[in-house]
Amino acid sequence: MCLLCPLDLNAAPRDGQVGVGIRLGEPTGLTGKVFLTPQHALDAALSYSLRDSRIHMHGNYLIHFPKHGETLAAGTWLPYVGLGASIRLKGEDSNNDRDNHLAARLPCGVSFFLTSSPLEIFMELAPNMGLIPHTRFGFDGGLGIRYLF
Repeated sequence: MCLLCPLDLNAAPRDGQVGVGIRLGEPTGLTGKVFLTPQHALDAALSYSLRDSRIHMHGNYLIHFPKHGETLAAGTWLPYVGLGASIRLKGEDSNNDRDNHLAARLPCGVSFFLTSSPLEIFMELAPNMGLIPHTRFGFDGGLGIRYLF
């Protein structure tokens, strides 16, 4: 049984396809994604957090699972998991913590690729573990939409 078999669907991502869009949640900002294969992708975001008044950046390597997805008339659902890193830049927050932060993140989510238009709608939750300057566990996540070229 192959969990990462190629997709043969109209709404499926293609090799080299690029998506750009927005992500709403904590933090909120711009997002981009490039598909290396229909199952493997790199994504990144540049965001701002209202919670801690900081700029956040993250990058991830993602694996999509077409065998666990669902094809509907409107499009294709594909769950994914990944591994990445995030950086929070200096800023004011409620703890007077003004240091830069580096964390490892484990994004988990689902993408919906529309059949009728080149859009990807996604929902993601990403547990993260602070590494620098100290160890701290947290979450970020959100909803987003990308236009696929």
